[in-house]
Parts: sequence; C-alpha cells; structure tokens
Amino acid sequence: MSQMKEKLLYDLWLDSLWEFAPRKKHLLIEKYGDSRKVYEFGQTDIQEGMKTGIQENDRIRTLNEAEKILEEMERFEIMAIAWDDEDFPECLRQINNPPWMIYLYGRKELLDERCVAVVGARKASEYGKTVAQSVGRRIAATGAVVVSGMAGGVDSWAHRGALDQQGERGNTIAVLAGGVDVCYPKANRKLYAEICRRGLVLSEFRPGVHPRSYYFPMRNRLISGLSEATVVVEAAIGSGSLITAELAMEQGREVYAVPGNIDRIGSVGTNKLIKDGAAILISVEDLIHELYLEDENCVEIGGLIGEESGEEVLGADEEGIVKYLLQNGEANTEQLVRSTGLSASKINGLVTILEMKGIVSTAIGKIFLAKKFENLYNMPL
Repeated sequence: MSQMKEKLLYDLWLDSLWEFAPRKKHLLIEKYGDSRKVYEFGQTDIQEGMKTGIQENDRIRTLNEAEKILEEMERFEIMAIAWDDEDFPECLRQINNPPWMIYLYGRKELLDERCVAVVGARKASEYGKTVAQSVGRRIAATGAVVVSGMAGGVDSWAHRGALDQQGERGNTIAVLAGGVDVCYPKANRKLYAEICRRGLVLSEFRPGVHPRSYYFPMRNRLISGLSEATVVVEAAIGSGSLITAELAMEQGREVYAVPGNIDRIGSVGTNKLIKDGAAILISVEDLIHELYLEDENCVEIGGLIGEESGEEVLGADEEGIVKYLLQNGEANTEQLVRSTGLSASKINGLVTILEMKGIVSTAIGKIFLAKKFENLYNMPL
C-alpha cells in the first residue's frame, strides 16, 4: 500500500469522528502530528471528548472499514483532501474553523481558479432568477468560477448561467450540505448531473451523508471561504444567504448586493446589506472591473460584447431594445413598449438585465447605451 493511500485511510478515520468539530480535529493533529499518530496514541483524548446523542454508527472503527469506504470512493471517482495535504485549498486554510477534510467529484482543477460566490433566495422572483443567471454567465465567461450551494432559486440559476457556455467546460462549483454523491434538493437532479459532468461538486461531509438543518451554515462558510467575493441577489432577513454574506465579511472578502424593490420580502436582506456597507451591484461589468477579472473569452463584435464561439449574449427581446437605442440614441419605457410590442413591466425587467450586463445605463427616466458603446449611435443595422 502506498504511503499516500495509507495516510488517506487514517484521514478518513479521523474525519469520521463526528463528535469532534473540525477545530478539535486540528487540535488533535497539532498535539500528535498526523492522523495515524492520533489513531495510535490519542484514544484517551478521543474517549474523553465523546458526546452523547451522536450517531456513532457513522464512525469508522477499524482501518478495514476505512479501506472499504476508500474502495467505494475510488470506484465512483470521489476524491478527498485533508487539511494537512499540500493540495488543500489555501483559501480554506485561512478561514475560521477550516474543515478537516473536503470531498470532491468532478474537475478538481477548478479549485486553482479565481472564484466568485453567487447566492440568494430559494423562493426567488423571476427577476432574481434572471439576474442570477446573467451574473453567473458573465463571471464564467471571464474564466472565473461561480460558487454556489445548488439550492433552489438563485443558487440554481447562478449555476445554470455558468453552465451556459458551450463545450465540456463548466466553470462552477456546487458546495453541498451532504455527501457529494447525495443530490439535494432532489428536484435539481438534472442540474446536479450537469455540474458533476462539467464542473465540481464539493463537501466536507463524507459520501452517503444526507443533509441536516445544521449542516447548511457549515456549508455556507465554505461557499464564502472559497470565493474572493460574494454576490447576494435576493435574500430575506435571517436567510442562509445573509449568513454567507456575514461569513464573507468576517473572512475579509468582498460582498456585493443587488438592490431590489422595497416592497418585496426578497429585497429586504439585500437592501439591508447595502445599508450596512456592502457594495451595491448595479452592473456586472463593475464587478468584473473591480475584481480585475480578465475577460479572455470575449471580443467586441460590432461594438456589442459577443462570445468568440459565436454564442449570442443577447436574447431576441434584449436585441430589440439595443437596436432601438443604436438607431435613436436614447429611449423611455413608453417608446420601447411601442417599438417592441412588449409590456412595460417586461421592458423594465429587460432594461435592468441589460444594465447588469453593462450594455445600457439609465438616468432620470431615460435609457441610454453604456458609455463604451456611445460611438455606435446611429450605426447602420
């Protein structure tokens, strides 16, 4: 047996001591040196640290048990990295109470890329879903990685935006509150399968573990910890998304919040974040520029941002608005309603998304092309 595999067996054994929080496992490592020495010499400390009410059946009691679990992980191509391994993500080492071990399925190399978290309400509005998808798509187009929790609503649409790219690559990481082999929620089976195939699924919980309510705050600290910035799209007061934002602030990471209507419950949390000092996200381009994300995958085509692959970044309705502005220089909602035949509410939603994409700007009831496109006014179509 190789030294690496032998170490992993002892790491799996130590990780199975659910009675010990990650912080306590780190203290055991500091005291004894590594997981093998904890196994050989630390039984007294372990027995003294046990608590009642823990599912002890989940413990790995012998190395033979650990070997069977490792064989199952190898069969399903599930990877594991312990805190004291060289390839453990440095960004997670730096957070308060870092995990002792993380489990991975998919493209491990995504951990070496720059990451931005996009989180929000499970019961997201259509506006929230559209914004999350747009933000996720734009971040992934730069080559950065979109990190989220694969929950319903905003999380799911952020992942979908990152997966909108053509080809096999999907620049997204789903951080789960259960094992990487457990899809939660079950309604996200298709999305989960796509992330497994093209992105990365990550968890600090051993394969086979099902989510519990108190695992989600633990999951949230990994979402913010992996990411240099966290974008909150919609959130109610007391929601998990606000917990993620608070953790990001504690970890010294940037937090951005998307403003929303003051009469929507899903906007209360994001508007409060802005009031408390979070950066207001009006345009995705602002985020791209402020984080110095290199936009290697995009080129300017006819003055509008387009993918080198030829994939359109504007939907048909968005294109109608942009064409009107290219011909007329500016517009108000009523003019766009007459020009496109769309409802005023639909126009307002599309304008918001175009503003998030950095293509238009608004002021005093008027809609304009963004400054970088002003020279294209009245261009022939």
